[in-house]
Amino acid sequence: MSDVLCLVNHLLERARRLAQSSQFAPAIELLRDVVTFPLSAARAEEVHRLLGEMYLKLRRFRKAARHLRQAIALAPRTARYHYLLGLCVASHPRGRRDKALGHFRRALELNPTHRRCRAEAGLLAVRLGRVNYGLRLLREAAEGEPRLVGKLVRGFCEAGRPDEARRTVQLARFAAPRCPRLLQLQNDLRLGRLLGQQQHRVARSATNPVVLPFLFLRHVD
Repeated sequence: MSDVLCLVNHLLERARRLAQSSQFAPAIELLRDVVTFPLSAARAEEVHRLLGEMYLKLRRFRKAARHLRQAIALAPRTARYHYLLGLCVASHPRGRRDKALGHFRRALELNPTHRRCRAEAGLLAVRLGRVNYGLRLLREAAEGEPRLVGKLVRGFCEAGRPDEARRTVQLARFAAPRCPRLLQLQNDLRLGRLLGQQQHRVARSATNPVVLPFLFLRHVD
C-alpha cells in the first residue's frame, strides 16, 4: 500500500470518528484535505457523501447539495443520495421545491421501501398543492410506522383537515397506546400547536400581513 493511500485511509478514519461524535467542523477540514488527493471512484464517493451529510446537518444546504451531486455522479443509483439532495433543496430558503420533489421521487424509484423519503415527498407535495397525491404518500409511509404518523398528521393540518388529523392520532394510539411520541402528538393537536404551525406557514407566504394569535410553536416529527 502506497504512502498516499495510507494517509488517505488514516484521514478518512479520523473524519469518520469525528463525524460520529458530531464534531463536524474538524471532520470537514480533514475531508477537504483528503479531496485534494488522487482518489479512486469509491473513495471519492465516500468523501463527497460524508461532506454532503455533514454540511446538511450544519444546515449549509448549498454546500451539501454540491457534494451530494458529486456523489450522485459517481453512484447515480444510490437512493439515499437523491433523498438527501431532496432534503437540501427543500430546506434551502430559495430552493426549488418542485425540484426537491423530483429528487424524492427519484429516490423512491430506486428504493420504494424508503419510508422516510416517502413521508418527506408526501408532505412536500401537500405544500405544493398536490394534496391528494401527497396524502396518499403520507398514508403509505405512516402505515404501521408510529414514528411517521406525525408527518401524516402535519399533512392533514396543512391541507386544512384537522378532523382527519385527530382521527389519525386516535387510531394510531389505539394500535400503540404506550408510544410517547403519539401521546405528545395528541397533546399538541389538542392544544392547537400543529394548526398554529400551519397558520404561521400560510402567513409567511402571504403577500398581505396576517395577524395571528400568540401560539407556542413546537416541531413534531
